[in-house]
Amino acid sequence: MRSACILLTFVLAAGAQSIPESEAARARRLLASPQWLDKAWGAYFAGRLHSEELHQSLIEAFRGASALRDARAVGEEWGYVAALFDAAIQAGLTVPAELVEPFEANWRAPAIILLARDPNSEEPLLRLREEKLGDGEWLAVSNLLLALKSQRSFAKALSEVNISHVFTLIDPGDIGGHASGSGGGVFSDGLAQMPKDFPPVGVYVLLDWEQKGDVGCRPAKFLLPAHRCSY
Repeated sequence: MRSACILLTFVLAAGAQSIPESEAARARRLLASPQWLDKAWGAYFAGRLHSEELHQSLIEAFRGASALRDARAVGEEWGYVAALFDAAIQAGLTVPAELVEPFEANWRAPAIILLARDPNSEEPLLRLREEKLGDGEWLAVSNLLLALKSQRSFAKALSEVNISHVFTLIDPGDIGGHASGSGGGVFSDGLAQMPKDFPPVGVYVLLDWEQKGDVGCRPAKFLLPAHRCSY
């Protein structure tokens, strides 16, 4: 595999360097490559090393990737952005809200996950709350605003309250039941695929119910990759 050959060449040339130093250098070098495949592997390695010295490289990568926010799934540019989000989530990285903003429309779930870590994310979260969100996304955004004690969010929620009376008339002795419900779905694991030879990374979706294989998430700790993330 191409990445294995790159690692072997670098380790042989590094000589006296320690393994952690050589791995960090490899991640930085791949991130700086002009090839999307190399950049994706660089992000993948950087995310799994959990090294603070690579945090700035990942943040700068987000700055440079803003032009790819509308990348077509599942092309190489899309694969690189997916790897970059997964790396930041895996590394526990706090990405400044202004660098996450360009991705809010097309990368909503991982963007919300990263905004959960930024104490200055009230403005983008309020903006997201006005968008057409899935139930899990709306719940995550609303809970994060609650955790931030957002006065504007509270005022908005009060303005949306609509109190009404509902009367149900039944005949004496009627024992029939009354019920209502709703349902929905989400893509299966097999529909989100990375481009050929790209690293295996998590693709994130926020849900408000649990299914087998889901990863439970809390606002400040979105650390594990999964195709579905129950909130």
